[in-house]
Amino acid sequence: MRTACNVDRKPDHSNLPHDVVGKQTDKMTSEVASWTAAEVEVWLQGLELHAVAQAFRDSAVTGADLLQLSDTDLTEHLGLNKLQIRKIRAALAAGPSLPPQQVTHGLQKPPQPRQEKPILGDVTLQAANGQVQGFPAQQAKQATEPPTQPKQAKREESQQDTAQQARQAEMAALNAQLASVGSAASMLTACQGELSQAHVLLSRAIANLPKGLRIEHAGGSKGLCSCFGPSQPDITDCRRLADLAGRDIQTAVVHTEKAYSLGVTDMPVLDLVGARQLSMDTQGGLGSGLEEPDQQQRAKAVLARARDMQRSVEASLHWVAASIAGKRAEMARIEQMRSRNAAASAAPPPVAAYSAAPPAYDSQPAAQTQYAAPQPSTVHHVHTNASSGGSATGSMAGAALMGGLVGATVGRAGMRRRPVVVVQPRVRMGGLGRRRF
Repeated sequence: MRTACNVDRKPDHSNLPHDVVGKQTDKMTSEVASWTAAEVEVWLQGLELHAVAQAFRDSAVTGADLLQLSDTDLTEHLGLNKLQIRKIRAALAAGPSLPPQQVTHGLQKPPQPRQEKPILGDVTLQAANGQVQGFPAQQAKQATEPPTQPKQAKREESQQDTAQQARQAEMAALNAQLASVGSAASMLTACQGELSQAHVLLSRAIANLPKGLRIEHAGGSKGLCSCFGPSQPDITDCRRLADLAGRDIQTAVVHTEKAYSLGVTDMPVLDLVGARQLSMDTQGGLGSGLEEPDQQQRAKAVLARARDMQRSVEASLHWVAASIAGKRAEMARIEQMRSRNAAASAAPPPVAAYSAAPPAYDSQPAAQTQYAAPQPSTVHHVHTNASSGGSATGSMAGAALMGGLVGATVGRAGMRRRPVVVVQPRVRMGGLGRRRF
């Protein structure tokens, strides 16, 4: 029976005749010399020298070249190290395709095909013993490929990838929604600023215009304004206030038109045509000829229309302020959702079932309960003979039957054990003394 040997060990031909050894060596040499470059590459791959096989294929090394190459040639020209050279020499010495001959009584037996099984899956030893052509491709593939992951791990990894893609899509949608809401909030803020300017100007015009409407003729060329009490300014100040009110109304109309041109939807309706007509009515100036009744009627009509416009602008301001508050609340909600999504994406993946943590009773030792040892019973069976004159005590015998201790203990991790019954021995007293049974 052949035993396992190292790859570098040469076959022992000490017991063979010299003529047999010479014939065997010549036959192996001639067979190796007939190899082509492709056969040399296949033989080296069987020895698991893939890098060496690549170098031999690039250099087109045949079997005859392999027999003639020295260690220096293999090292310098082909880049082999000493271990690889020793492995090739040992495989050639072991007989790459010709099995060793067995001789009995000086007669040579016909060569028998070698059918040795690999020892412990040692494919290197199998290749060195001449099994390159019969090398199983499946074992070579299993030796080079990494072990496959469990199906459960692949399924969990696929689920994690799907969840990650869903979170990314949700984050993109939230970002787009946040940008849209932010743009709408910015537009509303700009509209609020324009309407606020218009409201301030209209309020000042409504406050100044009545002061110019209370003009009376003081006689002569000097006209006085009776709306200021004892200190009555001249008519020039009244005309100046009326002209200032007209200019404020014109500027307020400009700010209102700009606010409504920003593209804010669902705003309260405002009569922009009437606002433009109001601005045109004040372009000529309200102060000139204010002492005339016709001019005063014209100024009073402008004042009434300015008050109507102020109420409309104020209603629009209230609506814009409420819309801005709603947009800010929506932005805060979106930011909160984005934070939760980012935290979920940054969290580590859950532990897989095949690599779950050990149970709690292994990581944390359970509390050990101390139980007292059972105490021996002091109640005994007492039997008396009729001749002794004693009286039988049945109650004591009944108590002795209950002397056994029946208990159950609860072990670690909540596992219930079998009940333990401890029965005390009974003692009977008779004429022959105390006996235990």
